[in-house]
Amino acid sequence: MLDRMPSRTIFRRWLGTLLFLLATLSGCGGSDSSSSSTSTELPGARNAAKTVTRGCNAGFVLYETPLPAGVEIVIERPPTRGLARTGAQGVTYVPEAGFTGSDEIVYHLASGSETSRSATLRVQVIPEQNPARSYFVPHRSATLNIQAGTPKPAQHVGGDFECDLIVMSSIGRVIERIDRSGNTVWRYQTDQSSRSGAVDGDLVVFPDGDRIIWLSLTDGTLVKSVKLGAIVHFVSPTPFGYLFSSGTAAKTSVHLWKPELGIAFSTPSVHSYPRWADYDGHSLCVADTFGHSVTVYQGLGPLVLAQIPAFYPNDVRILPDSRLLITEEHGERIWIESPLGGPPELVLASPYALDLSAEPMAVRRHATTLSIDTGNPLSPSKSSRGYAGPQTLYAPNGAVGLPSGAFLIADTDNHRVIQIDASGHVVAEMLDFNSPNKVAAVLP
Repeated sequence: MLDRMPSRTIFRRWLGTLLFLLATLSGCGGSDSSSSSTSTELPGARNAAKTVTRGCNAGFVLYETPLPAGVEIVIERPPTRGLARTGAQGVTYVPEAGFTGSDEIVYHLASGSETSRSATLRVQVIPEQNPARSYFVPHRSATLNIQAGTPKPAQHVGGDFECDLIVMSSIGRVIERIDRSGNTVWRYQTDQSSRSGAVDGDLVVFPDGDRIIWLSLTDGTLVKSVKLGAIVHFVSPTPFGYLFSSGTAAKTSVHLWKPELGIAFSTPSVHSYPRWADYDGHSLCVADTFGHSVTVYQGLGPLVLAQIPAFYPNDVRILPDSRLLITEEHGERIWIESPLGGPPELVLASPYALDLSAEPMAVRRHATTLSIDTGNPLSPSKSSRGYAGPQTLYAPNGAVGLPSGAFLIADTDNHRVIQIDASGHVVAEMLDFNSPNKVAAVLP
């Protein structure tokens, strides 16, 4: 329906979103700016409730900005089946292992001898459901999730990973840290489906609806939150600020936000639902997912250095040698390409999707050759692990390079995260995720 929407309507929606973001972020210094307030007036304590999956932390964002200096959250009655960890903007509930049922936390605010009234945080912990299974729908050039459940504990196959992993499972609404041997360190339940997550120093950052959330990398507890007022598609931390895209318009911009200054740069509003971007101080690269290209800008300016065709590119990373690591979701391949020219280097691909990679876009959109049973619209793809074996990709959504030359890949519709060595061989797998969309490396 978006391609039939009047251009004036799209422009008005985009302009309204951008003006709101500018008013929200520019000059505000993010959520940390209000911490310099000298007021000790107590805000009110607030009741809240959440439902989470067994084994997942639940973060209660109770205040839009950090509490004033001298004001703290005091746990009056802790939960009976878990832990309560307080922060500057809220409380994180950590259930005990294996617990399902209801629990609650009673808290109040305090500043010196002054206290607020009490409030209650209620949590309902539910069992895991079976993971969703995605199937290739040949005539829609996409995947159809026929069961929206939460993930079971993932299964480790093969050797150890090179490092700990941060994995975002969009349908299960879970972001989690997994150690090198495949053990879950912590899991956090997001409020809404999210397609991105990244390591940001000693934190993990990801979008959750119209918020950007930061968790402790160590234990997965809520550290801070910024509310934008518009749905955030992704947030990508760089040494120069945070790249993000938001809103609902079919044509939108990617913004560079510096917490101390606000929005420092916005690309032209020409990108169609971009799902990742990266910036190294020299080039800004945007995975223009529904625009079927990777756009490379010269610095923070309007000059486009390259537009690399790709079939639903969901991720682009700038490697240390300035080449680009591109994840092509429905091309079912990952490759490295230089924006200045030179032959591309294949990292990993479905052995069956490569037959279509040279075909025109219209042919690829309606191809049935990847379906195991061409007469069944819910037939799994030949690119699935069950059909092709471990050396395949099925609608991957993200990849990152490691210092050793190895790669971590979110192999989304195979419901797994894998590590491949520098020669492209799968050496470690974590199976049974629920549509992992992004994977990040926890490096020393």
